[in-house]
Amino acid sequence: MVRPPGHLPRYTTNMFHNQANDCPEQMPYYLYTIRNPVDRIKSAYVYDRADAELVLGQNEWIQRKSLTMGEYALYIGCRFWTINDLVNHGLASEGLATAECKDLAYRTIRGQEQHGNHLFFNYQYYVSQTITATSSSTPNDSKILVIRSEHAVQDWNTIEKMIAPDSPDEVVQEFPRSNAQKSLYKTDKDTVLSESTRLLLCESLCKEIQMYKKLLYHAVNLNAKDFAISMDELYQTCPIQARTEECPGEES
Repeated sequence: MVRPPGHLPRYTTNMFHNQANDCPEQMPYYLYTIRNPVDRIKSAYVYDRADAELVLGQNEWIQRKSLTMGEYALYIGCRFWTINDLVNHGLASEGLATAECKDLAYRTIRGQEQHGNHLFFNYQYYVSQTITATSSSTPNDSKILVIRSEHAVQDWNTIEKMIAPDSPDEVVQEFPRSNAQKSLYKTDKDTVLSESTRLLLCESLCKEIQMYKKLLYHAVNLNAKDFAISMDELYQTCPIQARTEECPGEES
């Protein structure tokens, strides 16, 4: 992939992604790429499942090993093949999964246990490892920049203007959106949620949603209108969690 034009790629000197982290302990700016937490979890679930599908194509010994509560337990062991399966059978009180699989679903969706990189390395994890976003003000005087997946071109160009005021109004016009290899494994069942399924997923992602809101609020490249648009988009998906800062029943 060709590096996008502009100053931002040159000024972004360190990276923290999954288990790779070469960031110093304290930085003046942190740039996060974010998206609606429900959309993110749906995408992450398909992305990690593609690796499980590859395992199924291996020999019988590998398949038997994967049936244990190991790396691919959500998909192969518990048979939560889609996010709908995980929510309706693993998170719902009336779900048909075993107690062990329900506990695994509960902990994994909240990032409390690692079963797949993209589920575990969530907003809460990255913020806890870089800045401590628990106060009402921007923590440690570090400034937060965000690129929202839903408004990536706009946010990129806004940050460019902050870095170099003489930059043209439009530095980039589009970004590639599709991971071709992983997209081969996606089906309609991965993207369409019933209302009850979506609301239960929102409830399970409550703390992650609160962190998402905090990142939006503290992002110095977003103005009040940008924040309001993202909050309205969140409200359309998770109305209760968009309005409240409380997550009843969650572990601290």
